[in-house]
Amino acid sequence: MNCFTKKIRLNLISKILLVAVIFEVSSYAVISNYSTAVAHADTTITTATTSNIELIKNKILTDLQSYKTDITFSSDECTKWGIVQDTETDPENIYFDLLFEHPEIFWTSLSVIGVTGTDNNGNKSYTLYVSNLYDDTEIDNKKTQLNSKIAEITNKVSSYGELRKIYEIHDYINQNCTYDYDEDNFTMPSSTIDPKSDFDAYIADERKIAKANAKHYEDHSIYGTLINGKAVCEGYSKSAKLLFNKCGIESEVIRSNEHGWNYVKVNGNYYQIDLTWDDKDDEATLYPYMYFNITNNEMADDKYDGELHTAISHNVPGCTDTTFDNIFRSVDSSGNIYGKNVVRIEDKLYYINDSKIYSSDLDGRNSSSVTTVSSNSILLFNLLSYNNNLYVGDLEYDNNKMTLYIKKIDVKNNQVENYLNINNEFNYNYDINDDTFDMNFYIKDNKTIVNLTQHSEKVTKEF
Repeated sequence: MNCFTKKIRLNLISKILLVAVIFEVSSYAVISNYSTAVAHADTTITTATTSNIELIKNKILTDLQSYKTDITFSSDECTKWGIVQDTETDPENIYFDLLFEHPEIFWTSLSVIGVTGTDNNGNKSYTLYVSNLYDDTEIDNKKTQLNSKIAEITNKVSSYGELRKIYEIHDYINQNCTYDYDEDNFTMPSSTIDPKSDFDAYIADERKIAKANAKHYEDHSIYGTLINGKAVCEGYSKSAKLLFNKCGIESEVIRSNEHGWNYVKVNGNYYQIDLTWDDKDDEATLYPYMYFNITNNEMADDKYDGELHTAISHNVPGCTDTTFDNIFRSVDSSGNIYGKNVVRIEDKLYYINDSKIYSSDLDGRNSSSVTTVSSNSILLFNLLSYNNNLYVGDLEYDNNKMTLYIKKIDVKNNQVENYLNINNEFNYNYDINDDTFDMNFYIKDNKTIVNLTQHSEKVTKEF
């Protein structure tokens, strides 16, 4: 589930070929005899530099909003705004940052296919060459489609408080989008034209290739997440930021070299939140909030998959409130995070404690018992919610016999019913000496998918 790889740069003899590998997307940039317009800036970002960055960013944004693919800075702009290659004021670097800050710009290929600077006659300018995935009319149509979907989502949650809005958006994305594992193995084709021999033909060919592979780029965008229902971490995190912001919640994308997730501000506190890793098993996810409203310390302690959550972006606020840490997860001595089986229905959380189901408010307060599933229960497991009902695995012992059930709980009246008798449906007899016993289930589109492993043999049935 890694989405990004590092940007690398290779110096050639007479020209500079920039190979920028971002979001698993290769991009190539040729700078012909590029010379900087002003002296190299200090590594410290000054107030003046910050102001110039915003001016450069606004120009790029304006041009992208006009569907331009050649973004040119004049000699005067290069001088006034201190445009210097490989510094904070390099438009190429600012372009990539802008795409995270403005996820509504979904129609570009997310890569810079070329950069030209000062020409052989000493005329100072700077041009970014990017690609659009669609023609202008199709962009307009897709924007209309997206705006309708965004309005549909945000209107549904508009009356809720901040915390519930975050739950609703988190759950909407994870219930309606699936991680595209095929994208992890996709290799983006590139032009065979040598840009040093025919730059214009190379740019045209790269743009043609981008349009032919629009689906690849959509996986990294809000369009892939909200319309196609397929995305990678970049699509998840950009969509979350956009929807949170639309609902008045402060949020930005946090980036590492491999991954993208978010921070949010709710009720005055900052938290990190990773929708992708909360959705890694899709419908079968038993720990849907393992990375929900997590502190910086707990995220840093997470050693799963190496340095996945080591941020390289400089926008991580102080996320120190531990309210949700004990609700949704625990961390072992090795720094591995383990999720707790907690689910949500509307404004309540539900969880298992011994043979009872408990509920609490969305922040863990006001915990109370909902119901005892059965007086014969010896083990409850695999709690999930579907259509405002709870479903739970229940192993019972009665009359010297072990029976495995899936129970359905109506939380409005706390009624419990035997939803599925696994012993009957699978011709199953529990063997206490068989340590390979395992059962899990999930419900999708009113169908229950049950996986039962007995005597090392896995059987899957749909009900």
